[in-house]
Amino acid sequence: MVSQVTVASETPMLDPWPWQAQFHPKVKAHTVFDMQGSGDDAVVNTTANKSYGSWVDAFKAPKVLHELAWRWAVLKQPEGANLKKKEGDDAAAKVCVFVHIDESRLSFGTRMELGAARMVSSEPLPAATLCYVWGNGSARVNDVFPNPYTGLVINWVLQNEPESTRWVDEQRDLQADARRVFSKLLPDGAVQFEGVAFGSDSDNTASLAKARFAGFFAR
Repeated sequence: MVSQVTVASETPMLDPWPWQAQFHPKVKAHTVFDMQGSGDDAVVNTTANKSYGSWVDAFKAPKVLHELAWRWAVLKQPEGANLKKKEGDDAAAKVCVFVHIDESRLSFGTRMELGAARMVSSEPLPAATLCYVWGNGSARVNDVFPNPYTGLVINWVLQNEPESTRWVDEQRDLQADARRVFSKLLPDGAVQFEGVAFGSDSDNTASLAKARFAGFFAR
């Protein structure tokens, strides 16, 4: 049975507001999300104080997305962060897309681990995630590498400059990016996505991180 595919229209993603907070069940401290303004003027300030958290727009059905654009700025980097190590796996700013894959192509062990993680979280966790991250010097711009906890989450470093109030504009070709990092797991046809998320975390380094997000736009 082939699931219905919805092609996203060209639309801003912050109005009407679709996002919901999502936290890790094992991390008691939660990142704070403060939205200011609305529509095209909406800005979200994030504060992670030894905490973890994401704002998530989980789609009701997989969508074909071609591009994702947004603006972001990092006001405070988490001290000691290193995205390639478990103890340093924190980022002041990340934007993630949940990639729809053929889970039957995963190894038996990986499917078991994914099922266990979904039971613990009580959430329909995505099988594959591509995270665009604002690094802090531990990785170079355009470095692409797996999350230290799981190979089903891939980090792609877009920025790594120090703290600044300066807005940086991003625009990504989601079809090309997803095919680069998950090519062997994708079904035939256009790549589909199950949601978008953004946030800040500083739980592993027990530090403070602050960022700003705005201008989310998809088509």
